[in-house]
Amino acid sequence: MMKSTTLAAVVPVAIVEQAWQEVGASFERFCLTAGIATLATMMEEDAARLCGPRYGRAAGKDGHRWGKTKGKIGFHGGKVEIERPRVRARKPVPAEAGGGRSPCRAGRRPSPRTCWASGR
Repeated sequence: MMKSTTLAAVVPVAIVEQAWQEVGASFERFCLTAGIATLATMMEEDAARLCGPRYGRAAGKDGHRWGKTKGKIGFHGGKVEIERPRVRARKPVPAEAGGGRSPCRAGRRPSPRTCWASGR
């Protein structure tokens, strides 16, 4: 009769632990992918609400699209890049809100280095 050379108790535990780690990594990838897709949908809906549909020419929009850019979100202590729409306001922002003015001229108190670097 042949003798088994592997320990029956050690091998299944190692296999189960490895499988559990793979499930955890797979679940994290799923969460990240689902989260990015949800954020992209939400940002696109916000852009459509402000600017209308893409390539639309309707009058009376609050803003207009200005392409896309990359942004970062935090995930498990790290940063992940996502692509987001850029939206610009059609109406000028009131001066009380500091629209278009540097913090040095808008009455706010930034660091002197900020004013120096901006030349204002």
